[in-house]
Amino acid sequence: MRLSTHAKKRWEERFPSLDPQTEWVNSRRVGKRLRRQIGRKCPGNKRYALGMFSGRYYLLSKGGVVFVVAPPETVITVLKSVDIH
Repeated sequence: MRLSTHAKKRWEERFPSLDPQTEWVNSRRVGKRLRRQIGRKCPGNKRYALGMFSGRYYLLSKGGVVFVVAPPETVITVLKSVDIH
């Protein structure tokens, strides 16, 4: 897992007390319901979050971090799951 420059900035803003590696290891793929919510709340992610795989995927950690990932394992941004629900 590699954090992009943008993802590092967002991590510092949103999750200063959490460790990115630990959250990454404890994360799982999100389901259709959460992808739909991401698409509604984040217009920039709408085309990626809805429907079939479109070049990005989403992981949710136990700490409430949503990783937006583009192959090869590059985190392009992070979101708070509470902002999405």
